[in-house]
Amino acid sequence: MNFVEYTNRVISKMNSTDNVLIVGAGFEINNNVDGPNIYQNDPDYDLNDWIHRYLNKEFVQLFDCVLLSRVFEHFPARHVDWYLYNIYSIMKKGAKLICVVPDMIECAKEIEESFDNKKIVDIFKVNRLNYELLSEGDHIWDRHATWTSENSMRYYLEMEGLFKIREVNYIRIDSDIVPKELEIVAERR
Repeated sequence: MNFVEYTNRVISKMNSTDNVLIVGAGFEINNNVDGPNIYQNDPDYDLNDWIHRYLNKEFVQLFDCVLLSRVFEHFPARHVDWYLYNIYSIMKKGAKLICVVPDMIECAKEIEESFDNKKIVDIFKVNRLNYELLSEGDHIWDRHATWTSENSMRYYLEMEGLFKIREVNYIRIDSDIVPKELEIVAERR
């Protein structure tokens, strides 16, 4: 399954009257499809800035579902709470927040096993997993990947009482390299 197929699967489960925000690269809205009202953030703006611009529009629709696909791990760790609060502010009570993130514990285990158990290291795989864990730019302060595992996601999403996790699923999208991704389904309180 690729990212577009996954996103379409999520959308297909929504009601035709739902407002859905999709945050993540690689998906284009198909207005010819019957279904919910689909919105995307402008990738030229930081998500917090986009939300503030959205909330300052004359007519604002709150969202029934927000899909953060491979986005959460890129939030600066020191500002996760601010991002989550802003996301919370554009959602209806009881709305779904779906986060797809790499399971960084599984990525770290896979890197260690690559060095530990093989005579020939698949350096491409090691580099790709290192990218999933650590990379976000040339400047040290831009390397803001937030640690994502089942436990850390529970902590981040529930720490301020804004969201309650309803389910955690292991999935794989687009990659045979990343061992597992987590699909976290939370509900806005």
